Amino acid sequence: MRHAQELMGKFKEVNLEQISRAENADTDALANLGSQREATLLGVIPLKIQKQPSIFQAEAMEVDVQKEESLVTPILDYITKGTLPADKDEARRIKYKAARYVIYNENLYKRGFNRPLLRCVTGNECDYIMREVDEGICGNHAEGTSLANKILRQGYYWPIL
Repeated sequence: MRHAQELMGKFKEVNLEQISRAENADTDALANLGSQREATLLGVIPLKIQKQPSIFQAEAMEVDVQKEESLVTPILDYITKGTLPADKDEARRIKYKAARYVIYNENLYKRGFNRPLLRCVTGNECDYIMREVDEGICGNHAEGTSLANKILRQGYYWPIL
């Protein structure tokens, strides 16, 4: 779908027309063939197996992305590597906070008293989650605390939520 939209962007004008099923019997029979396994339809439509994609996919180059620093990075470093800052007070705070976090399937989760594990997210993930919860298919443009509670109910967490 995305590739089709990219190709449509290269034309000056694109017209899409909807064809009714009555005018397009072959497509209707093919749709029925996919959803039903009627023996009468199997002989009506010639089926061809396509071994290669008809559209070339652009090769993607792998990029090494540096992990961004966040408020939970010191906690993650303490849990995974056991490293603490030189400042004793800051080290004590990190140890205290780290007791509320756990690593599961290589992701950092925050434990809650009366809720399931909350996945810790940072950066672009936070923006995407907020937009999806607020504006997405079930979004109702909630404000402040209501939006934060919806995000928590979905199982996500970040320190400044």
